[in-house]
Amino acid sequence: MTNDWSGRAGEGAPEGDGEWALSMPVRDRPPESFARRVLVAVGGLAPQVITEALYWLACVRVPPFVPTEIRVVTTTVGREQCELALLHPQQGKFHALLRDYGLVGQVAFGSEHFELIRDGLGRALDDVCDGPENVAAADSITAFIRDLAADPDCALHVCISGGRNTMGVYLGYALSLFGRRQDRLSHVMVPPEFTHNHDFYYPPPQPGVLIDRISNRSVSTRAASVTLAEIPFVSLRGLLPSEVLDGVVSYSTAVALTRESMQPHRLVVARASRRLLCGEREVALPPQLFAWYLWLAQRRKSGAEHGGAVRWTDADIAGTFLACYRSVVGIASHDYDTAAEVLRDGMTDTFFAEKKSRVNRALRTALGVDAEAYLIHETGRRPATRFGLLLAPQAIEFRD
Repeated sequence: MTNDWSGRAGEGAPEGDGEWALSMPVRDRPPESFARRVLVAVGGLAPQVITEALYWLACVRVPPFVPTEIRVVTTTVGREQCELALLHPQQGKFHALLRDYGLVGQVAFGSEHFELIRDGLGRALDDVCDGPENVAAADSITAFIRDLAADPDCALHVCISGGRNTMGVYLGYALSLFGRRQDRLSHVMVPPEFTHNHDFYYPPPQPGVLIDRISNRSVSTRAASVTLAEIPFVSLRGLLPSEVLDGVVSYSTAVALTRESMQPHRLVVARASRRLLCGEREVALPPQLFAWYLWLAQRRKSGAEHGGAVRWTDADIAGTFLACYRSVVGIASHDYDTAAEVLRDGMTDTFFAEKKSRVNRALRTALGVDAEAYLIHETGRRPATRFGLLLAPQAIEFRD
């Protein structure tokens, strides 16, 4: 089987060499016209999903979408399974598919094309089973799709079959956050007798016989078919704030910021009463916590570096916080003197972490599920993690 337009029912190739598509605006170009075409899949204990998706895209789809590369999101165990089944030079099913359908040299896929899910310390995970591992999977997948979608000359086809179900869900959600008009989302479907057959990877050009291990019956691959069911998705990319598109944020933070952008929030910081007006709800804070929040709100509003977010190791943040605290309680305050003595040699990790945690706890207690937009959020990856407000600067107002 070839991969040109000839012999495909109901479709004909446009005349010329394809420059018709390249002349279109990016938003109107079909996915197959992009120079870089990436099949993104989840890798697990069913590596045949990858070859099934590749077969449908390159050999069934009209017009064909032949990936220039395959990228697989997986764990260390999933990578091992995929490499054993697909990438062996002689027996690997990926190489067999390329030979069978005239695709040799067209699709890049090797050990370097695996994206391993890592925990907060950068360690690759063997599996995704518990809560922290699912958080790591969500964050890894979010960063991976964001980076791929940052390339305007790239079209993504994301297949959510294979791997842990939660990994496929996160992959779909990440594409909904960052996907463009040229990107697609799909799910692989094969007939029941081939779904759990570990010897089936794609329909070969010359039919063969496989053993259905469940029924112990012989089945001919002549009856095999592969379908990629396209899943429409709503792209939220146009609603994302710059922190999500350009920075490194966790999955949960990306979702929170996107929600915020869809329903505007307003923050009023009232100095005299030492209260926050979060939307329509008031939050009273003790003087030191109020000063801490006021300090971060001022940094966010002023357009300071890093969006106003800080690290406890930043230069002179102890001094700028104390100046803000002094403006709230006055220089004669005993509490101010105590804080100034604690921070005499600069900000400490303990002081910083305690104030951040206590402010967020107070906001969650007062606002419940509505607190997310007003919290002090973590941005960036360790060891460069910073903390600050993520409200739009124009949504912040100060009153005396």
